[in-house]
Amino acid sequence: ALRSSTEVKKDSTLFSVMILSIFETVTGSSERSLSAWTEHINGAAALVKLRGREQFKTQAGIRMFLQVTSNLMLSCVQRTIAMPEHIIQLRKEAEHFMVIKNPGWTLSAVIIDFTIFRAAVRDCKIVGPRAIIEAALDIDRRFLAVFDNVSDDWKYEIVYTDDFPESIWNGNYHVYKDYWMTHIWNGMRTCRILLQEIIRDQVLAASSAMAPIFTEEESNTLTANAVSAMLKMRADILASVPQHAPGTLKKGPSFLDGSRGYFVLWPLYLVASMDMTTQPIRRWAIARLRSIGESIGLRQATVLADSLDARKHIAAWDTKPVPRPQRISAVETWVEQTSADRVSLRTDLRDKKGETGSIVNQSRLFVDKYPERHEED
Repeated sequence: ALRSSTEVKKDSTLFSVMILSIFETVTGSSERSLSAWTEHINGAAALVKLRGREQFKTQAGIRMFLQVTSNLMLSCVQRTIAMPEHIIQLRKEAEHFMVIKNPGWTLSAVIIDFTIFRAAVRDCKIVGPRAIIEAALDIDRRFLAVFDNVSDDWKYEIVYTDDFPESIWNGNYHVYKDYWMTHIWNGMRTCRILLQEIIRDQVLAASSAMAPIFTEEESNTLTANAVSAMLKMRADILASVPQHAPGTLKKGPSFLDGSRGYFVLWPLYLVASMDMTTQPIRRWAIARLRSIGESIGLRQATVLADSLDARKHIAAWDTKPVPRPQRISAVETWVEQTSADRVSLRTDLRDKKGETGSIVNQSRLFVDKYPERHEED
């Protein structure tokens, strides 16, 4: 079917590739299955591109497009890469064929910009703590705005109980009116955790700069707000798990258990892998993943639990990458073209290379000291 220009555009072809990604989630018993899932998602994204505008003329085509883009967004977040441009353009086409007054659609636009932002930070297209933090705060405000005035259908109930302490963390859990809504809410929460981590880490990086970048008050406020947001998002994710985990709030098994459990795999993994997470929370999250893997049969849940237990980094994911400048020579060229005092700084940094790190790392100090030039490099 993939070799035929006609068959490759059919719903059945795209659906088959989507089924393969589900197959990896259900049967994948090794870390390799996480990479295979990503490959299938990339394949589905390529098919969506070939299908073009015509796919939006049927409800089935629209639904499959939305599912593929949702999975692709998750993959981009996990690997710290930008959403492909062709998907962004297709979304604009899709708006002509669907009702977009939906928090899920609005949120996806912010998540796409979030993936572009993180990739830009990783590739040093945005440099300097102040520039990075200002961009991060702008995206964070947009995340919050999505859920500022949602309808009652999108709100959740908080239930307090002492029952099921092994399945309900801290004596409370959320009840959502639709399982898909939990997925949307947690999409915002996981992104905000990663975003606030960037803010906190950039404040820490700024503290070692030769010239002050933030005042002490600014640093304290930014750090406190970031930590508070991360703790809130973590608590909300933990509270969303019981409704989706097997056997906690339901009398018996349901054919929907698989999809319910699938929605919380990534949020649970992220919460357990946070550097701020305590051992009790970590153990609880790992136990929930194992329960999902054993009771529902989603083997990737067990793979994630094993990785967390072993404190092993998942090679297929790159959730906290080290910035990687694309042109080291650009730093040299920029310094040589500046005034004499900046040249002397460059010489001084080279002399201190063994103490403070490579010239690549020190380039951020230049940009912070002279922010007016940061966009040029």
